[in-house]
Amino acid sequence: MLLLGSLLAGCAVIDPSARLQQADALARAAGWERRTLPAGDFALTSWSPAAQRAATLTVYVEGDGLAWLGASTVSPDPTPVRPVALQLALRHPGGAVAYLARPCQFQAGALPPACRSAVWTDARYSVRVIDSMNAALDQLKQRAGARHLVLVGYPAAAPWPRCWPRVAPTWPCC
Repeated sequence: MLLLGSLLAGCAVIDPSARLQQADALARAAGWERRTLPAGDFALTSWSPAAQRAATLTVYVEGDGLAWLGASTVSPDPTPVRPVALQLALRHPGGAVAYLARPCQFQAGALPPACRSAVWTDARYSVRVIDSMNAALDQLKQRAGARHLVLVGYPAAAPWPRCWPRVAPTWPCC
């Protein structure tokens, strides 16, 4: 009986809809709202305060999330169990701020057809993925009226700024 309870508790943590609900509750408690940003082949999830305008926008980009269930077992959904970048964004000390999930994270319902496991494993730095992130960042930047972006990555998103200017040099990387 104890083993069954442990297994069921583990499934609750892995359930993507529960992870989305937990992130929504965390963001709502801080007065933030969720947006779905159409971005290339994907619709990316973002949270931010309702209204903010500033010359500089700080965007916290989520890491790989739950990409793997084990050393060689790919997760069926990359939504993080513990969205560290969201938690960091909610503690941002001041100024315009937003959180951006990676493609296929925090999707309501079933994953769309574009969300194949390669998107959060082998192809996570592909041009297709980076283009979608760029499109979402452009939307966040426009919404805030920002001229500059500060990107904060945790942990796997950290190398992305080196990749982005090469792929989409239309905005400066701060």
